[in-house]
Amino acid sequence: MRIGIFGRERDPHCVRLAAALAERGVESVLIDLALDSAEHRASIRADGVTFGGQSLHDIPAFFVRSVVSPIPHVHAVGEHMRLYDEWHVQYMRSRETHGFAVAFLLALEAGGAKLVNPLECGQIGQLKPHHTLELIRGGFPLPPTLITSNPREALEFIAEHGETIYKPVMGGALTRAVTADDLDRIELIENSPIILQKLIRGEDIRVTLTEDEILSACIIKSDALDFRGSTGYETGGAVYEPVELPEEIREMCFAALRTSGYRFSGIDLKRSFPNDYYLLECNYAPAYAEIEDRTGHRITQGIADYLHRLASAGVSQPRKVDSFIDYSGNFLSRQGARRG
Repeated sequence: MRIGIFGRERDPHCVRLAAALAERGVESVLIDLALDSAEHRASIRADGVTFGGQSLHDIPAFFVRSVVSPIPHVHAVGEHMRLYDEWHVQYMRSRETHGFAVAFLLALEAGGAKLVNPLECGQIGQLKPHHTLELIRGGFPLPPTLITSNPREALEFIAEHGETIYKPVMGGALTRAVTADDLDRIELIENSPIILQKLIRGEDIRVTLTEDEILSACIIKSDALDFRGSTGYETGGAVYEPVELPEEIREMCFAALRTSGYRFSGIDLKRSFPNDYYLLECNYAPAYAEIEDRTGHRITQGIADYLHRLASAGVSQPRKVDSFIDYSGNFLSRQGARRG
């Protein structure tokens, strides 16, 4: 049996997972499309995909660690960021590589492979307004939320809910509390929409799980509104405290995973006084190596076991296309018989 790992060669999550699979007698195939060598060349064909000249059609499951989005290449100049002189060339190259990686993963899935996680769920999950509204419509306990580019509605929401936070629609920045200075420049959201939520004070909890098992639940000790901005977090000094979740909250996490379409996730919760839980977000490709190191939770081992169970079912039936439309608008069968 072989299992694929799609990510970066030096990513500690990929390295650990490959080792855990090897302990189970499973060969892992690490697919890093960013490396420039013959053994990392990839191709997409009508009958499947190849990597390093080898077909991947017999691999039933792939762990998708990361699909890097293309961004302009910048560098720091003092307190400001500046584009490199050749930024457009570099950006277009990374854009083409990103498009190829997305098509590569979609081709694997169309061929019957199971992705952890499915790519389309990640692409949709990155659209935080859609993801957030899906969870709200699903009845999950999210904080009161407004996603808007309308300054008037934003001010009304803030006046109604008092202490309020804001965060970017596509991620990439810390959650911040709305301040008086923010209110003075609220008109800027006309060109840059934001997500507003009522501020919930309490403990940050990260739940790491697959569709059939909770692998870790821990409180992330923080002195900041967003734990990613807390003292020591970026330098590896975060403190993780294992926590036992009530059964109804465990079931809520599994339900949120299913609603998101994920097979694996890191779910962020907020526990406020006295014992109220709020769901904040389901992460598509959560980092967990540091949590594993600090808590001793066997997250990598759990993922390896899950992938092994998933792969044991074999490759699913490939998707079939029964018809298509020619350029003249005629509806044709696969054999070319005219149907319209």
